[in-house]
Amino acid sequence: MPDNSWSVSGSYFEACNCDPICPCRSVGGKPGGTSTHGICLGTLSWQITQGYVGDLDLSGLAVVLSLRSLDAEQPSTP
Repeated sequence: MPDNSWSVSGSYFEACNCDPICPCRSVGGKPGGTSTHGICLGTLSWQITQGYVGDLDLSGLAVVLSLRSLDAEQPSTP
């Protein structure tokens, strides 16, 4: 059976086009709301200072996620 244990610590940063504080995000398990402008364009980033998954060391790695999310009420445009 594979070792699925994991742990990470480090810094987290987010930025998006919503007015602060982004109403889209889920906080404390409560779902977020609609975005400020009908579409959320954002980037989330993590700098892992210490971490592992199973036997794999993640220390020193950086991760970036870019996103584009339309509110449910907004029609999709090409």
